[in-house]
Amino acid sequence: MPPVGRRRSRDDRIGLSASQLASPQLPSCTRSWLLTTTILLVLMVLSASASSSPPRPRPFSVLKRNPTYAPLSTSHLSAFSTLSDLNEILDFTNPSSALSKLLVPRAVGSTNLTTLQTYLVDFFTDLGWHVEQDRFTAKTPIGEKRFNNLIMTHDPEATRRFVFAAHLDSKYFPTHPEDQFIGATDSAAPCAMLMDLAKSLTPWLELRKKRILAQGGEEGRSTQAETLQIIFFDGEEAFVDWTDEDSIYGAKHLAKQWSKPSTRPSAIENVPRTEMQRISHFVLLDLLGALNPYCRTFYGPTGWLYDEFANVETKLGQAGILWPGHQGKAYTKVAMAQEEGNPMKSFFMPRSTFGIMGKVEDDHIPFLEAGVPVVHMISVPFPTVWHTMLDNVDALHLPTIKAWALIIRLVTVEYLGLDPEGGTTTVKGRKREVNVEDKAKRRNELYSKHDR
Repeated sequence: MPPVGRRRSRDDRIGLSASQLASPQLPSCTRSWLLTTTILLVLMVLSASASSSPPRPRPFSVLKRNPTYAPLSTSHLSAFSTLSDLNEILDFTNPSSALSKLLVPRAVGSTNLTTLQTYLVDFFTDLGWHVEQDRFTAKTPIGEKRFNNLIMTHDPEATRRFVFAAHLDSKYFPTHPEDQFIGATDSAAPCAMLMDLAKSLTPWLELRKKRILAQGGEEGRSTQAETLQIIFFDGEEAFVDWTDEDSIYGAKHLAKQWSKPSTRPSAIENVPRTEMQRISHFVLLDLLGALNPYCRTFYGPTGWLYDEFANVETKLGQAGILWPGHQGKAYTKVAMAQEEGNPMKSFFMPRSTFGIMGKVEDDHIPFLEAGVPVVHMISVPFPTVWHTMLDNVDALHLPTIKAWALIIRLVTVEYLGLDPEGGTTTVKGRKREVNVEDKAKRRNELYSKHDR
């Protein structure tokens, strides 16, 4: 009897694979055109890389930058670096850490997954966040299953949401020992990074919220354009083969629900008509936590935000925060080295036309199709341990996980305009006072012009 489940191949999820380009079904003229086009694109990329003076050119980062994105001032970096202890959540060598608790088999419907969902609900409730549970049932190739997406929002009254997401479930296998598959990079480590993000930034999020409310009471709340929202998807993994039907169950359900007009009353003016329209940007983390990740941008319109991840990596590295003991030119020299095994090698492929070819199917697809701006932060090629029993604690690299957490923290701080004082920002290296209400009002006006 054939096995119920088959590990999906990487080509099932990645577009424009080598096998597709070399497909014998294609006419010879088409294959020649594709081969010629691919070679020309590669040569263009290599030529651009050789002729550019910066080691990591990002040609569109200024042109497509979000006008409301404000880098954190250098004077605030020290406060940022001490927001919370990275080890508390991320140190998988400590059995009491959050990541250690996540490193168990957690297939859809399992007791382990239900226990972890309760753990996350309690964790975010203790932080004072608003918690939603999106429970539903769906048919799968192995029968009807129950699913539960978790949606955590710092300030549910805020008009817009900057969303980070990861999937909590691990791959289902029908037989032993594969049924003990953990999925350390897929995606226990990304989930732990999002827990760290919430815990570390809650004080700064609360500070900004209190300052805005103090300025105008409930009216002041309406000017708080954006908040941080974190989603833990259920049912990302296929039960048998990765197809449109057998995959991303939780993401498809939530996207469908959020595309319906909202019936909730609100005292805030100009609230988008659907929950989907409240998402300003959607960042999905997947297959992260191993040594030497290499990510790229798949979508041109959000290339500026992808660039900010890379810029933040450089900023933290040169400040000696990302990799303690290496800073300034010493960090830059090591970070630009491309040797495998060098932990400080940049996590990000420079942006180029070749870099945005293809896609990887994942939880972001239903949101992308609904018009949400997406950044898909996934290591490509996939980690060598992908969907094997080796994707366990031994696949993780703690310094890399900590570096990811710091990068994600700072991108969020800068995107939402947070700082330890609640109302200052930096423009071209100069600190200036900012009226929080005016800044939020400008952001609301910007979004209302481009409402989907």
